[in-house]
Order: sequence, then C-alpha cells, then structure tokens
Amino acid sequence: MVLLVAIVWGINPPVIKLGLQHIPPLPYNVARLVVASLVALIALGLSGRYRHPGGSDLWRFFRVSLFGFFVFQVFFTEGIQRTTAGNASFMLCLMPVSVLLLNRIYGLETITRPVLVGIACSVAGVVLIVSGAGREVSVAGPHLLGTLLILASQAGYAYYMVFSKELLDRYSAYQVTAFLMVMTTALIVPVALPEMRMVNWLAVPASAWASVLFSGILALCLCNFLWIWGSGILGTARVAIFNNLSPVYCRPRVRSSSLAAFISPAIVTASCPAHDLHGDNRRSSTGQAHPGTLKYGPWKEPCGPKRKPAPSPTRPRTPR
Repeated sequence: MVLLVAIVWGINPPVIKLGLQHIPPLPYNVARLVVASLVALIALGLSGRYRHPGGSDLWRFFRVSLFGFFVFQVFFTEGIQRTTAGNASFMLCLMPVSVLLLNRIYGLETITRPVLVGIACSVAGVVLIVSGAGREVSVAGPHLLGTLLILASQAGYAYYMVFSKELLDRYSAYQVTAFLMVMTTALIVPVALPEMRMVNWLAVPASAWASVLFSGILALCLCNFLWIWGSGILGTARVAIFNNLSPVYCRPRVRSSSLAAFISPAIVTASCPAHDLHGDNRRSSTGQAHPGTLKYGPWKEPCGPKRKPAPSPTRPRTPR
C-alpha cells in the first residue's frame, strides 16, 4: 500500500505543474484540499466508523493539522518558488531523518539498526539521483530562503506523520484523514483568500480541473489515508523511508552517464524495509493493537481493539 503511495506521489508533481499553468499555487492548494476533504468526509460516512471526539482529542487533531499538514502545504508552496529543484529534492529527502529525531525526542517508537541503515541509504540514493540528473544544489543568495522554507515544510510533514499515529489509538484511519483534511483546509483558506478572489474560476480549463481532481482525490485523500494507516502498522520511521521512492518514479532525464546516476534508484528501492512488512511494530502507545492490520486491511478491520464475546449463560444442573 505504501509503495502505491510512493508511485502516486512520484507522478503527482508533473500533474500539479499542469494545473499551476492556469491556477496560482495557493488557490490551487485550496482547491485540491477542498476536493480531498469532501471525498474523505464521504468515505468516513460510508465506512460507519465515526466516533465523537472529546475536547482533548479535538485539540490533538487541530495541533497536528496546524503544525503538521498546514505548515507543509504553505511552506512548500512558498519555498518551491524561491529555490532550485535540486535543493527541494534534497531537503525533502531528509523527512525520514526528521521522523527519526521526533521519535527519539518524544520516545514514541523504538528505532532499530536496520531502519537507521535504510534511512541513510535512501538519503544517499536521492542525493545521487539529484546529482545524476544535473540539478543545481545551492544555498547561496536568493536560494537560501527557499531552502529553509522547504526544510521547514518537510519537518512539518514529519510532525504530521509522527503525531497522527497517536490518534489511531482511538479513531479509524478514515476519521483521522477526514478531520485533518478539513481542519487544514479551514486553516489555509484565510491565507489564500486574497489570491483566490483574483482567480476567474469559470475560465479555468478542463485540464486544470483534472489536475485538481487527480491531486485532491488520489495524492491527497487516498494516499494520506494509506500513509496514516501504514504508519499505524509499520511505524512512522519505516514508512517515512518510502517517501524517498518518489524521485525514482518521477525521475528527470539523466544528464550524466556516471555509474552513480544509474545505481541510485536501486539504492533507494533497496533501502525500503520490504522485509519488515510483517514486523512487530503493530502496537500503539497504549499497548493495544491498531485499528488496521495487514491481515484485514484498512477497509475491513473494525475500529479499536476487539472485545471478547460475553460467555453464554449456563443453567445450574438439578440433582437427579
């Protein structure tokens, strides 16, 4: 499932560029977030797995939305316009490192040596892909601000990954995805409202709307649902490594004939913990099994730990 997410996210940037030819970045983000929120709410309603959240949990949802997904969306949109593609690729490949540091600081997951090796190999592979494609990597002059914004955006997404997993202790992946999408949309609309008023939405061509639908339904709604679900099963550190597979599936034309330019995709792919798909990191911070398991999948497993059936009443035997 998370491999499918990496593939979709890999082909998503060219689709986004198609939409950005007709819609400015922030209004485009709002449009696809609205689509993702509507689809996520419909999926939550059809799943029948809504659970009324308490006040403390609503604050957790808001905190993850604000410091996680909202920071990623706004900072990435602003940063990608102020730096090179090479800088952006390199900063985003550090996301597994940020996930590792957050887990280490808050003591949320046990990080094993194979995971550390996988993170190091995936980062090295992305660096080789960037260098093999001839992309410019520089933090000098005007690129510094954009690089820092991209660095902050990937840290925000790491925060979103790590702390959305805590919500899976009490809520289904459907509800976590829907709530985070809706809250992030509500946060980003005031920021993008001045630019949204300047867009003639009736004049937007069908190709741009197709880009919005693809990015909103698949890249945002479906992929984040699978990403959250996978994080609850494999652990955020393992799943974060798959993030660095995206440059493999959206690999630009190689300008270098060096050996490193051709072996780099193999390094990134080999770093993904395919041998850990049935690992033991399936328990939440409370020690209970997460709502989704690989045996049942995210669509079939009931929300919350299973309850033992009540024993059937037995009648006392009468003496003969």
